[in-house]
Amino acid sequence: MNGRPLSTRKKIQILIAFTILAWATHTLLAQWGRGAEVPGRPAPAPEVDASAEKFVPGQYAAPGTLELRGEASIYGGEVRLRQVCRWSEADAATFVPVADLVVLHIDDHTFFKPIVLDELRTALHDAGVNLGNIRFSGPTVCTVRRSDAQGGDASMTMQQWIDARRGVSGGEVAPAAAGRQEIAMPVALSVSSDAVPAAAVLPATRPAVAAAPPAPRSLRASLLNDLSVRLCVPVEQLQVSFNPVNSNLLNLSEPQFQFNLEARRVRNLGEVEWEVTVVANGAERKAPIIATARAWQTQVITDKPLSYHQLIRPGDVSEHRVLIDHLNDEPLLTMDQCLGEQAARDLKPDTILTARMVDPVPLAKPGQIITINANQGMIHIRTVARAQEGGAFGQKIRVKNDVTNDTYDVVLTGPQEGLIGTPADAANLAIQRN
Repeated sequence: MNGRPLSTRKKIQILIAFTILAWATHTLLAQWGRGAEVPGRPAPAPEVDASAEKFVPGQYAAPGTLELRGEASIYGGEVRLRQVCRWSEADAATFVPVADLVVLHIDDHTFFKPIVLDELRTALHDAGVNLGNIRFSGPTVCTVRRSDAQGGDASMTMQQWIDARRGVSGGEVAPAAAGRQEIAMPVALSVSSDAVPAAAVLPATRPAVAAAPPAPRSLRASLLNDLSVRLCVPVEQLQVSFNPVNSNLLNLSEPQFQFNLEARRVRNLGEVEWEVTVVANGAERKAPIIATARAWQTQVITDKPLSYHQLIRPGDVSEHRVLIDHLNDEPLLTMDQCLGEQAARDLKPDTILTARMVDPVPLAKPGQIITINANQGMIHIRTVARAQEGGAFGQKIRVKNDVTNDTYDVVLTGPQEGLIGTPADAANLAIQRN
């Protein structure tokens, strides 16, 4: 400016220019520091450091092979996965955690029972096992034989074995039928039919067989029964895993040994504990038994969102059989108890339905006209009255005849329809209509 001082406008222009230059320089250095490519210059090849750690993406584990046996023999009513299937040592890490999973139950009067591959797959899926990592091999049916079954004779045992080999559940031997069995055999006679009375030609009857003594109960069975009674869960639905260290103790059975069970922690599923006293020949021995208890449960789950007082239809809910480790305090509902009722509140998908989430559909409201049916022998009476209170199916409400001012107790059987009688009569009427 030839020695002249800078004006205010020129100072502002120079300050803005320096600010832009500093911002551009800082941005360029930041891009170089983070590995950004500079246009016009090839990026240098990165140096390989053999000692540096490198990220390797995870690989999916190879599926394990589970082979179903053709035949299996068990003692007791619980059939576990390791008894009907086998696997290699390389796949042990996949199947050992579920080796004690109970996949089938056999009652005391059944000698043979089959388990098909589809039933096995369903049991594993319901227990939370990923079937995508399992490759099944071997036969499609395994014939399971219970060695300690009681009752029956050779013919019924053979029929159960044949049915089991065909994949059909063998019939149970009824206790009454176990004592006497009739076999029809052809009888060849050389005399004339006039000389032999008709009552003489009868099928051969085997002599009565004495009833078999009850099967000895082991300590394992006693613990399962005690857990079933305390938790109000059927034994067939329990899935209990004991410590392998106590295997010899759990196999002890009556009457050689007597057991006194004292529950230390048996209030819910999960980890349970007993203090067991084993008595034999006047000697006593105490031992703690710790196990992990789970149970199969059939739950009704919503498949779509339901709004308040929305009617529950077959496509809105579905049943799922799952293996749980904790019992809910609220009673669960079955499919029949849910269908046709209404939601007690807004329900989201995948909600387990309990008694508090469903309300009965009201069939009558106070002030509505109710059609009343009354049966007296062969006489059927039909009249109308006004409801004094509301109610649902099977509930008894009071109605009033507007003409005679008489009051009746009516059991609701349909929308604005009732029956003079008991709730059992209303239930029988509903069954007859269906």
